[in-house]
Amino acid sequence: EKITAQAANALLKILEEPVHRHFFLILTSDNPQHLLLTIRSRLVKIEFIAPDLEAGIRFLKENEPNFSESSLKALLHITQFAPLLALEWLQTDRLKQLQVLFSELASLPSNFLALCKQWSDRQKPIVQIELFCIVLYVLLWFKHASYPELTALFLCETERQQLTTRYSVENIYSMLDKLFEARQLLMKGTALNIQMVF
Repeated sequence: EKITAQAANALLKILEEPVHRHFFLILTSDNPQHLLLTIRSRLVKIEFIAPDLEAGIRFLKENEPNFSESSLKALLHITQFAPLLALEWLQTDRLKQLQVLFSELASLPSNFLALCKQWSDRQKPIVQIELFCIVLYVLLWFKHASYPELTALFLCETERQQLTTRYSVENIYSMLDKLFEARQLLMKGTALNIQMVF
């Protein structure tokens, strides 16, 4: 999606005039329609579709049997039904980080900036942005329904109610926009303190 015109032309040349050795070139894209038609016409398209919810839960249960089915279901929703990513979260500290983040967000009487200040020394800015985005997405889900599985994974019901009362949908979208802008700056190599975003 981020390929420049020069890079696209160079890729096309490689595809049209490969060196004498045989090689495989693997391109991944969420938006293949953004690739030049001449490039797409020279590729074999293979789509990878995420497994259904039941298959994802079975896979996670086989690898991490200590988690309840409802927790695994909630985790699959958060990871957009990507069982390998969900497994990574279970086997690393990512799930624990999110649980701590939710707990601290619920306990802070003020706003998101206070939480950013608390987390500024704990994680790199790009990781902070990822974690905060996940929290905001879950808050959006909570604004539309209670999602008991998600609530059980991160919060108690009282904390969920406090957070959904404290943050409006407009406020959540505004914070997400700021985080997306900050992520773009970081991807361009701009030094950024996450507190500056808010």
